[in-house]
Amino acid sequence: MEWITIHSKQILDFFLFLIIVIMGAIVKIIKQVKQGVKASWKWFLAEAIVSVFVALLVYGFFDQFLHFNKLFTYMVCAWCGSFSTIFHKRMEDLLGAFFDKLKQLINEKTNP
Repeated sequence: MEWITIHSKQILDFFLFLIIVIMGAIVKIIKQVKQGVKASWKWFLAEAIVSVFVALLVYGFFDQFLHFNKLFTYMVCAWCGSFSTIFHKRMEDLLGAFFDKLKQLINEKTNP
């Protein structure tokens, strides 16, 4: 019980972060359901996990590196978590372009 009292601010910050990020994930899920995606528990869980992962990356950058205000950082985390599909698509495009260029360079080296 003493540990909870000592770390109450950190516990409160964690729950605030979690609630805000989950709200961002719910916004993302609602938008996708409106676009015709069939919702299931597995799909919901996958979207929530991806959103939390992206939010943690954003949190690490904005809070630990840039030292922004906690509430602002949490809101940016929720916003980025709700748009994690866009980040996923852009990362997929970037990796695809990288491997296409690598394949082209290998073909040029083997077939001069």
